[in-house]
Amino acid sequence: MEIKDLIEGDLFHEILLETYISKDVSRPRVRPVSGLPRDIRVEFPVKHRTNHPIGTRFRADVKVCQKHFSNGQPQGNPYLRADTKTIQLVADFHPADNLYAVRDSNSKSDRSYKYIRKTAENEEETHRSAEEQDLIDERRHNEIERLSKASKKTSKKTAKIRSEETSVHESADQPTVEAPGTKISKFISRLKRYLRSLLPFHLL
Repeated sequence: MEIKDLIEGDLFHEILLETYISKDVSRPRVRPVSGLPRDIRVEFPVKHRTNHPIGTRFRADVKVCQKHFSNGQPQGNPYLRADTKTIQLVADFHPADNLYAVRDSNSKSDRSYKYIRKTAENEEETHRSAEEQDLIDERRHNEIERLSKASKKTSKKTAKIRSEETSVHESADQPTVEAPGTKISKFISRLKRYLRSLLPFHLL
């Protein structure tokens, strides 16, 4: 199976996944071990990637996702998103190399990582890096929720304003309808003025 064969929305159950070091970015990534294309990108929680050595395996349900441009056209290749509720550590598999991804404290980016082999001396650094990443993830999650709520409020206000503007325009476009009595009164007034114009001046 190739990436192009995947259809957006397809769901695959209990797929075997593993963490690995990508050539493109410093942060650890996740890929399928079998059953799906090895080169497809997998959206996976960072804490699972950093709390375990590179090469750690998991099982999870994954869904085929696709980003789109504003015109609806596909943006980039399809990717997989792991269902966080189904992620399970494969406990009976142990990576050959005890290599961990830790956040690079010398970089301003929170997405920059370095790799160290866990020993008794640097175990504290590894643990601290994992805690820092959990805090970063929590902050990022909270910020996304805040922006999402703000966006929903803005959308509601915009919809309300548009609705009010539409009502005003519709009212302005509608012709003024006079009551039947008003039309009769005006007709009688015009008729009286006409009749008076016909009478001699001394009879008025």
